[in-house]
Amino acid sequence: GNQNNIADALKLVLDFACSRSVVFFDTDGEDYNYISPEFKGKSFGDSEINYFKTELFRYAAEYHSISKTTVNILCIKPNKYLYKTNPSFYNFLKQHKINDVSFSATINNSNHITILAAINAKCRSQFRILAEKISACFSMALYNKNYLNKTKLVATTDSLTGALNRVAYKSDLVTFDQEQETNFSCIYIDVNELHIINNKYGHTAGDEMLIYIANTLKEVFYGHKVYRMGGDEFLVYIPNVTNMDKIKEQLMQMVYNMDCTMEYQGNSRKIS
Repeated sequence: GNQNNIADALKLVLDFACSRSVVFFDTDGEDYNYISPEFKGKSFGDSEINYFKTELFRYAAEYHSISKTTVNILCIKPNKYLYKTNPSFYNFLKQHKINDVSFSATINNSNHITILAAINAKCRSQFRILAEKISACFSMALYNKNYLNKTKLVATTDSLTGALNRVAYKSDLVTFDQEQETNFSCIYIDVNELHIINNKYGHTAGDEMLIYIANTLKEVFYGHKVYRMGGDEFLVYIPNVTNMDKIKEQLMQMVYNMDCTMEYQGNSRKIS
């Protein structure tokens, strides 16, 4: 499921099909492509690739509604039939000098579609045979990648607040050390009287307080990593600090919004 592995596999498919480019994408937004070096300057723009994918999805869904099979092999050419039935896509293909789009479409019971397509494949019949055999493997690789990403997300996210947890902090700490960043800020937040709130109003009220604090931290320090270190302790890591005054303003905003004890550490300096 590694992105580089998928790219390497697409290169092998491209070489086998003698194709201009090979693309692999799905309805969840995953998108991989490999373009022959001689056509690097002729790749689609963002709006063009979105239009191209939308059309292939539409053809795949329409064909699946008829065939009812999991894997379908299709071919689209800018011929008279396409001009009559879909002149917009016909003109798109002609504009980009695409003579043939051969692709496999894999559709599961949830109508999730994955497509493996070769553009201007010289060995079309070989590609179609190969695509029918390996498209399920590509889909499974993508499923495994997404599953691993979700598993990692669950393992590194605090289930209550949605902030990163101590596991994520320990993992990121290795990266921080490797980067050897000298101009950074580390903000440590220790919440006051959480146990009093829990005892007086119940743990639900305490949980709501922690969620509010985490959300405020994520909003005030947007774009930076916010960790719940455990209990009522939070930490914010800010790399590449260039404006100390801005951080102080953010801290004052934190103080204004929440009644908590904060300690700021950065480059061996402290303010309370």
